Amino acid sequence: MSTEMSTAAPSRLRRGLAAASGALLLGAAGGLLPLTAAQAAEATVDDAVFAWSINDESGNSAFYGGCNFLSAGVAGDNGGATVWTAEEAEELYSTSEGNVSIRKPDADGGWVTPTWQTKCQAPDGGSTTPPSNDRFSGNEVVIENGTGTVDPEAGTAEISWDGSFTIVFYGGMTYWSLSDLELSVSADGTGVVTGTASGYGADMFDLSKWVELEPREIEVATLTGVEVTEDGFEVTPDYLGVEIEVEADGPSGPQIRSGDHWGSFPQSWIDFNIETGQAAYWYSSGGQVDRHKPANPLSVSYTYEAPEPEPEPIEEPQGQVTVSQTEFTTDEEATVTVTGTGFTPTANTPSRPPLVGQQPGAYVAFGDFAEQWKPSEGASSSDRKVVDGQVVWALPAQSRELIGENGTALIDENGNFEVELTVSYPDEVTGNLGIYTYPGGGAAVPGYETYTPLTFTEPEPEPTTPAPTEPEPTTPVPTEPEPTTPAPTEPEPTTPAPTEPEPTTDPTEPAPTTDPTEPEPTTDPTEPEPTTPAPTEPEPTTPAPTEPTTDPTEPGTGIQVDVTSGHPGDPITVTGLEEYEGDELRGQFNSDPVDLGTATVDEGAVTFTVPEIDAGEHTFTVFQGETVVFSTPFEVLADDAPAEPALSVAPERVTPEAFVDPEQGVRATASGFTAGESVTFVVTPEGENVTGLEETVQVDQDGTAQFVIYGTNPADPSVYVGQYSVTIDGTDLSASFEVADDADPGQPGSGDGGGSGSGDGGSGSGGGSSLPRTGAELAGLGAGLALIAAGAAAIAMTRRRTA
Repeated sequence: MSTEMSTAAPSRLRRGLAAASGALLLGAAGGLLPLTAAQAAEATVDDAVFAWSINDESGNSAFYGGCNFLSAGVAGDNGGATVWTAEEAEELYSTSEGNVSIRKPDADGGWVTPTWQTKCQAPDGGSTTPPSNDRFSGNEVVIENGTGTVDPEAGTAEISWDGSFTIVFYGGMTYWSLSDLELSVSADGTGVVTGTASGYGADMFDLSKWVELEPREIEVATLTGVEVTEDGFEVTPDYLGVEIEVEADGPSGPQIRSGDHWGSFPQSWIDFNIETGQAAYWYSSGGQVDRHKPANPLSVSYTYEAPEPEPEPIEEPQGQVTVSQTEFTTDEEATVTVTGTGFTPTANTPSRPPLVGQQPGAYVAFGDFAEQWKPSEGASSSDRKVVDGQVVWALPAQSRELIGENGTALIDENGNFEVELTVSYPDEVTGNLGIYTYPGGGAAVPGYETYTPLTFTEPEPEPTTPAPTEPEPTTPVPTEPEPTTPAPTEPEPTTPAPTEPEPTTDPTEPAPTTDPTEPEPTTDPTEPEPTTPAPTEPEPTTPAPTEPTTDPTEPGTGIQVDVTSGHPGDPITVTGLEEYEGDELRGQFNSDPVDLGTATVDEGAVTFTVPEIDAGEHTFTVFQGETVVFSTPFEVLADDAPAEPALSVAPERVTPEAFVDPEQGVRATASGFTAGESVTFVVTPEGENVTGLEETVQVDQDGTAQFVIYGTNPADPSVYVGQYSVTIDGTDLSASFEVADDADPGQPGSGDGGGSGSGDGGSGSGGGSSLPRTGAELAGLGAGLALIAAGAAAIAMTRRRTA
C-alpha cells in the first residue's frame, strides 16, 4: 500500500477503537501507545471488540461487478457466480447481525453505517473507481461481546467471538464467510486468529462453476509483536515477506516474491480461496493492485478489571492451653490461671457483628460442655454451658478496641494470653467440666478449640473424735492425797451429798461430787464421742463477671443503632431491645470512658445523646449493669463536619405476621442528609410476586428521614416471605431485610406504631423472592422524625410505582 494509506488506515482504526471501547489511546508512527494503569494479573473479560478492514482491496472498486465489500452474517446461496442485484441484496447483504456490524469512515473522520447504495463510495462520497486509483471505501467488520481472559502483566490473551461476516468480491460473483473467531496471544508477543471458513467455489475462467464448499477452520491472521495492555492492542497481521506454496500453473498463478509489497495471508487462507476463486487477491501475484493486498491493522479492545490480589495465605493457628490447677474438691473454690499460646490470627473471620471481618479471638471459659461441643463441627451454643458466668473473651488489640476491656483479655502479637477464672463445683453437672477455648464472633476456627478436663473429688471426711495426744487415765490422779477420815470439825457424810459439793481443804475449790475412793467413770478411747460438725464458714467469693452463663454471643447480636456518626448533642437510637423492655440501660463512649447516663427501654428502643468529646473514632457501648448489651464503632463529627450519609433497616428479619402490621413492619432510616431535602427510599423484592415501593420523605432538622415498610395483604402474610433490598435513590447506600417464618416476632420496625406519614398502603412496585404465590403489594409510613415528635398527623409525600 502507499505511504498515504498506511498512515490513514491506522488513524481510522484508532478512531474506531476509541468509539467501540471508550479507551483513551495516543497515535504514534509505529502504531498505538495505550495509556494503561499498573499492570496486574489475569482477568476475565466479556466485552471484547474485534475490528478489522482486512486489507484495502476488500474496500476497492472491482474490475467487474462494481466493488468489493464486507457484509454482516453468512450470505446465503445466490445460485451462481453473478453480480448481486438490489433485490437479491435484500436477502444477501446486511450491515448488522448479532454481535457483528459493518461500518465505514466518513469525510469528518467518524464512522457511518453503509447502505447498499453507499457501500462502494469513498469516505468523501466519491467513487472508488478505477481499482488502481488508491481510493477505497474503508469498510471494516466489528465483532462485539468477545469473552475470555487477558493478562497484561504476562502479555497473554485468549478471547473468542460469536458471529460471522462475509467477504464479497466482484459485486457478488465470488464470496465466502468467516465465523466464530478465536484469538490467542502468547507471552512472547506472537499470536494467531483462527475462524471457520465457508462459502462457494467459483472460477473466473468457468462462470458456470458454483459449488458449496465444506466448512473448515483456517488461520485468519498470524501476529507478531503484540503488546497486551489493560485497554487492548492494535497490531498489523503478518503479510510482508510471508511465503506460501501455490501451484505455479494453478488457477491463481505463482507467488511473486519481489517488490515492496510481496507477501501473503496465511497458507490455509490461500488454500481455501483457491477454491473460491479469490486466491490471487490475498497474496502477491504480480498484478497491478498488489500494493492493495497487504493486511491492514486489526484492533482488540476490552474493559479490564484487575482481580483482587490474593491475600497472603495465613497459617491457621494451633492454640494450646495450660491451666495452673486441674484437681479440686467439690467443696472448694479456687482461682486458676489459664495461659494460652499459639492463638495467632486466622483467615476465618466472623460474619456477625460487632467483629465482621475482624479477628474473632477466643472465649476462655469454665464450662459444663456436651460431648460434642465444638462450633467447627456444627455444635450449637446450647451444647456449651458456661458455669457461673466464668468466661473471658481473649482478643487481639485491634478487635479489643472495638469491644472494650470489660470482660476481655489481650492476645498479644505472638498469640499469647493469660486469663484468671474462678472454679467451683456447680450444683448440677450434665456434661464434662473443664476449661474450654473456642472462637468468638461465630467464626469456625478449629485451632482455637481446646479442652482441659478438671477433676473434682469429694473431700476427706473429718474424724468424729480428735485423736488424744496422751491416753486419759482411767482414774483421776489427785495432786494431793485426800484425807481418808472426815475433818474433825465436820464429819464427812458416808454418801456424797447430792445437792452441795463436798468441802475441801481449799475453801475456794469445790470438792468432787463423787466419792474419791471410787474411780470416775472412764471413756473408752476406742468409742467415738458424739461430735457436732464445726460450722463451715463460706469462703469469700469473687463477684462473677458480667459474661453470659451460657455460650456467650457478641454484644449487640440482633440489636442495631440508627446512626454510626454524629455531632455532639445528636441523638443515638438503639433498637431491637425488646428483651430489655422497661429496664434501665447505661450508655458509654470510649476510648476515654464518657458516661452517657441511663435511659429506660421503651417499645424496644432507647435513645442516648452524643457527648461533647473530641471528634474522631470512638466506641459506643450500651450496658445493663456491667454487662455489655451492644457495642459498635461510632464517629463523633466536628461541629463543621457534615454527617456521613447512612442507611439502616430494623429489624433485618421479621415474621410475615409482624410485616403486615402497619404498627410493626420494618423501619428504614436515612441519616446524614441535609435538613429540608427529600430522599427517596426504594424497596425492591427479589422475586416477581410482590410489588415493590418507592417512598419520598423529607429530611428533618437532625438530618434524618424514616419510614415504615409493611405488607398490605394481612389476609395472607405468607406471600411476603423472602428477601428485600432498600436503597436511597441517587446514592450508593443500601440495606436489606428478610421476611421469614422463623424470624424473631418481637422486633417491630416502627417505634411509634407508624402513626405519622402517608401510609396509604398502596404505593410501590417490585417483586418477592422465590414466591409461588399470588401477587401482593408493599406500603410505607414515612415522616421526618421531628414532625413525628411534634405530633404531625401526616406529611405530603410524592409516591410513584416502578415496573
